[in-house]
Amino acid sequence: MFNQGPFSVMPLSDFEKADVKGRIYRISHSEAPWGDYGRILFQGIANYRSNIADELRLERTGPFVPPITFPGIWEIVVTSEMMKAMEESGFKGIGFRKVVKTRITKVDWHKWDMNADDPKGYPSQGEPKNYILARKHNEKISVEMGDIWEVVVLNGVVFKHIDSSKIVLKFDNVPTSWSGSDIFSINGQRRYTSQRAKDWFQRYFPEWTNFEEVITKDDV
Repeated sequence: MFNQGPFSVMPLSDFEKADVKGRIYRISHSEAPWGDYGRILFQGIANYRSNIADELRLERTGPFVPPITFPGIWEIVVTSEMMKAMEESGFKGIGFRKVVKTRITKVDWHKWDMNADDPKGYPSQGEPKNYILARKHNEKISVEMGDIWEVVVLNGVVFKHIDSSKIVLKFDNVPTSWSGSDIFSINGQRRYTSQRAKDWFQRYFPEWTNFEEVITKDDV
C-alpha cells in the first residue's frame, strides 16, 4: 500500500538554491500495475474541453487519490495537500485551478495487492474505463475526496524542433528563452519541468512520477 499520510515539505531555501540552469524533463505518471486497468484506477479520465482556459472536468475513482495524477494528454492534477506543498516549496511560474468532479466512483484499489498479476476486481464487461463510466457518481465519496486542482502552466521556453524519434525528443534550445517556470509547456505541449522540480518530485513522490530528459542539439 502506498503512503497516504502527511509528507515533509522541502524548505524554500533548499529549493531556491537548486540549479536553475539544469536539464529539462517531460514529467508523466509512473508505471502502474495491471496495465490499462491500473492506469485508469491511478490516473482517472480528463473530459474533453474546447479551450485550455476551460475548467477541467474529471472522472475518477475515490476516495483515495494519488497526490499527483495525469488524467489526460497534457493535464497535471494534484490534491489540495500536494498543492500546498508545491506552493510552500517555492515552485515558480505555475497556478492552480479547481477541477470539476463530474463523476466520482468508489473503488478502494489502493488497498489491493500492487504486486499481484491481476487487479482484485475487474470492471463491467472487462473494459478498464468502466471502473468509472459504468458506475454512478457518488457524491459522498466526492466530498470525502476533497478538492482537486489542475496545475495551470504557460509556455516556459522556446525550442526549435529538430526531430522526434521513437526513443527521445530532440530540440534546439533557444538561449535565454527559459522563463524560470518549474512546470511549463514547450511550443504548446505541456508537462515539462525544470531540473529542480524533477529533483523535488523524485525526492518526495518517486512512486507517482516519471521523467524523460529532453535531448537538445548539444547532446546529439
